[in-house]
Amino acid sequence: MATLYSSVALPACSNEKQNAPVDTVENVPDDASESNTLPEGESESDPAIEGASSRARPHLVVLMLDDVDGPTFDRALSVDLLPNIKKYVVDQGVNFSANYATDSICCPSRTTFFTGQYAHNHGVRDITQGSRAIYPDDATGQGGESTFLPVDLQSVGYNNALFGKYLNGYGEETADAQTRIPPGWNQWLALQGNGTYNMYEYPYNENGTYKIGGAEDDPTSNVDDPDYQTDFLARQIAAWLSSDRVDPASPQFIYMAPTAPHIGVPEARQLFTYGASFAWPVEPPHRYMGLIDGDPANGEVPSQDTTSANFNETDSTFALKPGWMTQNLRRLTPNNLAAAATQYKQRLASFKGVDDLVGTVAAELEARGMLANTVFIITADNGFLLGEHRLSEKGVSYEEAIRVPLVVRTPYSTNKGNGCSLMAANTDLAATLLDYGQAASPRVIDGRSLRPLIATATPTWNRAKVLIEHFQENTGSVVFDIIWPHGTVRTRIGAANTQYTHYQTDEQDVITREFYDLATDGAQVNNLQSGLSVDEIAVRDAEVATLQACSGDACLAAENSP
Repeated sequence: MATLYSSVALPACSNEKQNAPVDTVENVPDDASESNTLPEGESESDPAIEGASSRARPHLVVLMLDDVDGPTFDRALSVDLLPNIKKYVVDQGVNFSANYATDSICCPSRTTFFTGQYAHNHGVRDITQGSRAIYPDDATGQGGESTFLPVDLQSVGYNNALFGKYLNGYGEETADAQTRIPPGWNQWLALQGNGTYNMYEYPYNENGTYKIGGAEDDPTSNVDDPDYQTDFLARQIAAWLSSDRVDPASPQFIYMAPTAPHIGVPEARQLFTYGASFAWPVEPPHRYMGLIDGDPANGEVPSQDTTSANFNETDSTFALKPGWMTQNLRRLTPNNLAAAATQYKQRLASFKGVDDLVGTVAAELEARGMLANTVFIITADNGFLLGEHRLSEKGVSYEEAIRVPLVVRTPYSTNKGNGCSLMAANTDLAATLLDYGQAASPRVIDGRSLRPLIATATPTWNRAKVLIEHFQENTGSVVFDIIWPHGTVRTRIGAANTQYTHYQTDEQDVITREFYDLATDGAQVNNLQSGLSVDEIAVRDAEVATLQACSGDACLAAENSP
C-alpha cells in the first residue's frame, strides 16, 4: 500500500484565509455523551490513531459535484451564492486551491475516487464505458467493485449510502442490471443511463427496485416542483438519515452525487456539432429561475467573466496550440458567445440548488447529533471550460478542466476556515477517507492521505507534481473525440508552477507538446515548447512516461521528485 505521509516540511497551509470569520457549527456541549467520538487525549494532529475502537470512527460525508471547475466554485463563494457550503464546510474546514482531477472526465475521475488509483491503473478510461468497464467484477484485472472504497469502509463497520450518480453505464451492463447493487452499499439510490442527466423523469434504482422520477409540472412556473432531481435527492438523504436505518452512534459513509449543474445530455445528443455545444441546456430549480431572467429586481447571478486572455483565444496565441486544436477549433461566433453566457448563468443557478441540498443534509446531521463528528468533503469529478481556449466541456489538461474544488471539514481540527495551496489530487481522497475511517484496502493506492494538510497549518508535504492523463474517446461527439490522448505533468512547488503535456499521436508537422509557466502565464496562452531543447524534451517526455507507468509507492516517489 502507498505510504500515507511525507516527511519534507514545506510552506504552511494557512496562507489563504477565507473571506468570512468562522461560524462554528460543530461545538459539542460539555455534557455531550455522543459515543462515536475520539477517545480522550486524541486529536487530529496525531497522524495515526492507534488502537481506537470502531466507536471512534467519524461519519464520512462526500458531496461529489458534477462539472464544477475551481474558478467557478471560487466565484460562487465570493458572491455569497453558496451560503450553506460556506457555513457548514468552508468556514469549518480547509479549502484546497491546488487540487487536481487526474483525468478531467467523469467516469475515470469517479473511479479514481473509489479506488485511489490513476486511470491507467484502475482501467476505466472513457465516459461511454463507465460502469461497464469494471463489470463483471474483475473485468480490468484489478478486482473491480469488490475492492472499491465502500467495501473497505463496510469491513470496519461503516453503514454506506449512495444517492445520485454512480458511473455512466450503470444499469446497462447486462439485461437485468437495472436492479443491480454493487458490493459495499447498505443504502442505494442510483441514477441510471442517460436519464441520469434528466432533472425530471430520471430513472433510478432504489435498493433493488427500478423507479422513474416524476415529470415536470409547469416549466414556466417559479414555484418549485418537488420532482426536481437535486431537491428529490436532498429529501431522500434527509429521510434516510432520520430513519431507524441510521444509528448516530455507528459510523456512516454518505456519498451524495447530484447531477446538477451538468448539462442535460438527452438534448445534447442531438447537438453533436462543435459550436452547438455552447447551447446545451442546464436546468436550475424553478425557485432560482429569477436569478437568470435578466431582471435585477429578482436578484441576478453574475455574468461570465470573458476578460481572460484565454477566452475565445486569438489567432496569434492559438497558433501555438497542438494540432488537434488548430485543425478543429474556430473562434466563437456571436451566437456561441451568447449561448455560453446563458449556460454560465444557468450553471450558477443550478449550483445554488446543490447548496440547498448541503443545507438540508447538514441540518439533519445536526438534528441527529451527528454533525459534530462528521468529516465533510466537497469536491468535483472534473472542471469545465466554456469558451476558454475556444473549448467547451472537459477532457483536456488546462486549468479550468483539471483544477477542481476540494474543501474538507473535520470535527477534530483547529485548522478552520483556512486555504491550502499545496498540491492535492483526486487520487488522495480514498487514502484520506481510509485514514479517517481507520480502514485498509487490498488495492494498491496511488494517492496519499491529506490528513496532515487538514490537521495543521504547518504540515509536512513533499509532493511536487501530479499526473494528468487522458485516453482516446469514441463517443461519436466531436467535442470529445477530437482530443488527442495525452499525459501531462503539473508541477507546483515553491517558485515552480509549470505544466508540460505530451500528446500521443502519429500526426506530423504539427505541435504535439505544450509547456506553460503559470507563474507568468496563468491563462496558458504562451506555449513555450519551441524553446525547449531536444534534451529537455526527452527529459520531460520521460517524466510523463514514468508517471503514466507508475503504481502505488512508485507514484509517490515520482510525484515527490523535483
